[in-house]
Amino acid sequence: TARQAVNMTADELAERYASYKLLHNEFATVWFYNDETRKEREARHRKKAQKLIKEELDKHVSTDSVRSLIAESDEITKTEGELAKLKKARKYSEYREGMSRLRQEHDMQILARVKRYKHDIDLLTKQFLAPGISREESDSIVGKMIQKRENLMNDINNRKK
Repeated sequence: TARQAVNMTADELAERYASYKLLHNEFATVWFYNDETRKEREARHRKKAQKLIKEELDKHVSTDSVRSLIAESDEITKTEGELAKLKKARKYSEYREGMSRLRQEHDMQILARVKRYKHDIDLLTKQFLAPGISREESDSIVGKMIQKRENLMNDINNRKK
């Protein structure tokens, strides 16, 4: 029931979702699956459930400003990758020009801080989705994620002052 689901961990929810999808979407054929095929299908549904849980967690933890910072960081990282290709191709003057322009347009310390935040959140998300954690541990992880977000925003606001 929904009351039981509220008290489940992410792993338990993913398992429940996989079982439900297997039995309700493939009800006519599930009985013919051998153990390997059944586990493969359950794993596929579990992976989809984890993706959905991760998206909901991101909606809960992130704000629009954090999402825009991450998107901007991703764009800058992509540009840095393109510039690195120029350096590899020994087009040093174009590389230096591009990096100089990038540093003038963006605060690279904020970029480094956002990258660190993203890395930390990815690690915490993996812990959140890991099997075998208790409800209290998952609540603690969400609290840490929210605290990291607050720290990021405070650091950026202090940097902009």
